[in-house]
Amino acid sequence: MVHSIWIVLWFDKMASSFDVVWNRIRQHKGETFTTIRGLSFSYSILGNWVVISDTDFRVTKSSFENAYHELPVESPDGFGVDVQGKYFIYAILLDKRIVKNQ
Repeated sequence: MVHSIWIVLWFDKMASSFDVVWNRIRQHKGETFTTIRGLSFSYSILGNWVVISDTDFRVTKSSFENAYHELPVESPDGFGVDVQGKYFIYAILLDKRIVKNQ
């Protein structure tokens, strides 16, 4: 399953700029996502921040963009140190609602 996600992601990255992906992230705010460890969460958008529900944790748009340019990675730990909130970012970026062929 992971390999098929990478194939879709590769085609998606070829056809999309990060702005398209960021717009998808914005469109799906308030919906439930699940981390690789099974934690369900939702988020809201506050300017250029993704705010994880029921926490004070915020992830910057630039962290999402840095992670997007590092894809594919095998796990959240594959992201570099410039990616903060990597488990949440991994869950969102690899979700079928965000990664899709146009």
